[in-house]
Amino acid sequence: MGTGYRPPSREPKGRWARHIHAVRKRDGWSQTAGFEAVQKAGLGLSEKSRSAYIAIDMGDRQPTPDEERVLLSVYGPPPEVEEPAPVTDQAALIAVLTRVAEAMEAQTRVLAEQKGALDGYADGVQGLLVRLVSEHVNTADEPSRLRAARR
Repeated sequence: MGTGYRPPSREPKGRWARHIHAVRKRDGWSQTAGFEAVQKAGLGLSEKSRSAYIAIDMGDRQPTPDEERVLLSVYGPPPEVEEPAPVTDQAALIAVLTRVAEAMEAQTRVLAEQKGALDGYADGVQGLLVRLVSEHVNTADEPSRLRAARR
């Protein structure tokens, strides 16, 4: 049944393809061994239709519901929540980090603008409080001034 698992030249796409590769790697199955196992389980592909299996194995196409039933019997269910594929392309990683940095920079600008607006609001409230307190002190002092004026 083949020579054992060999990592693909590119990352498999999709939940099923990553699951198939994880199981094949765990069990030491080659792509040929995986094809033979699903063929024996009733996938309904002839020996000459191996390219149809490879398309599923690599995620170039997703399995039909009937194919999923056969894949379930051979590989078990794929995880419900799929882990994101690792980023192995350095340029793609740099692009993602650049977008994150740009988003953080934009958020920092928005926060700075909001802080400026809040500082202005706080200054206005503080000025109003000073005026109200001074008016209250002046008003509270009036009766004593009136008494002194009457004397």
